[in-house]
Amino acid sequence: MSSVTLNDVRFVEPEGARNYITHDYGALSWLLTKDHKRIAILYLFSITALFMLGGFFAYGFISQLGFNYWVGFLFAIIAMAAFGSLVERVIVRPILG
Repeated sequence: MSSVTLNDVRFVEPEGARNYITHDYGALSWLLTKDHKRIAILYLFSITALFMLGGFFAYGFISQLGFNYWVGFLFAIIAMAAFGSLVERVIVRPILG
């Protein structure tokens, strides 16, 4: 007589357990997705990170370099535009072809 253990039983995933977050796993499946919900989540993370980077640029220009508030803010906008252009040319264009 044989005994059945949990290691012998094949796991069947419930039908409702798969959604847009757990569809495929891994960073590449998230970065190369065409799912609009995943794209929205990626956009939220990236825009938050870029706003924080812009704030750090403004802080550096105003407090560390001693610029006027509005001049430092203007230079932070220009620096972020240059950073975005660099990222687009170096990272995004080679990916898209």
